[in-house]
Amino acid sequence: MEYTNIRVELSNDMSRAEQVITRSHQILDTLWTYSEALAVINNSSEAYSLYTGSMSELVALLNQRVTMTLEFRIPILILEVLLAVGVLSMLALGYQFGATGKGNTAAKLLTAVIFAAVMWLILAMDRPELGLLRLNQMPVHTLQQQLLERQAHNR
Repeated sequence: MEYTNIRVELSNDMSRAEQVITRSHQILDTLWTYSEALAVINNSSEAYSLYTGSMSELVALLNQRVTMTLEFRIPILILEVLLAVGVLSMLALGYQFGATGKGNTAAKLLTAVIFAAVMWLILAMDRPELGLLRLNQMPVHTLQQQLLERQAHNR
């Protein structure tokens, strides 16, 4: 239950990512301790096999989330070059429109908006902690609600 709760907290506040990751690893370590205790009792049981398989998957998913969110980043130099190319392209396009005396204001505006939108999307997808782009967190919220209902039912 706590693992799900901290996932929900993280979906609401990315500034606590390091704390949530640390606590997630602590929870997973505790769960692995349970699997070691289960192995002592009977490591050939179906329950042991299912439990350790689920634990392995949970650890792999956490590591994948951390890697994709915090480690696989576009290097700052690439982002700076992308920005410079965008600015220079806009300057060249503006110069071309000015030199020829031709050009449609709508076309100029549309081109600038497209360049800005592409750069914004790249930045938003590369830096999720900025909160510029938010993925649907409904599945984790639904899971939390189901666990709360089950917990209330068992009391």
